Amino acid sequence: KGFINATDAADYLVYKGLPFRDAYKATGMLVATCIDKGLTLETLPIEEYKAVCDLFDEDVYTAIDLDECVKKRTVKGGPSPECVKKEVDNWLFNMMSKIAEEKAIENNKTLTAKELCQRWNISDNTLRSKENAGIIHPLDTGGKKKIYSMKDIRNVEASGVCKMVC
Repeated sequence: KGFINATDAADYLVYKGLPFRDAYKATGMLVATCIDKGLTLETLPIEEYKAVCDLFDEDVYTAIDLDECVKKRTVKGGPSPECVKKEVDNWLFNMMSKIAEEKAIENNKTLTAKELCQRWNISDNTLRSKENAGIIHPLDTGGKKKIYSMKDIRNVEASGVCKMVC
């Protein structure tokens, strides 16, 4: 049994006009009473509340209801359902952005002819025949070593014509 809603009981009194230091002290007395009697703030009779401070009324039970306490905590990163949803949405957006960025980087990577032959477990001649058949095209590097984009390689692999060998 905890007293996570004790602050809400103090806030209740502050809302009714009691200075916080006095509300805090009154709530501390209520918590001590609960501990002595094996109760919680939710089960403590209203008479016990009124014995500590006459500003308490039946609506205190609504103010200290645990679901209500959670709903009221709407600060950034707070436990209210809307704050949790906002944090989850932000996390998902950041993760999706990161995945999209990594995919874009991956698609811009290239493999040399030798690396592609190893990936597909084929010979240079077989690679040339696939080029001649229009299955895969090397990037234009101005006559330098042949390289192939990962995007094109994945498209060929997705078509089933060539497969990556693990």
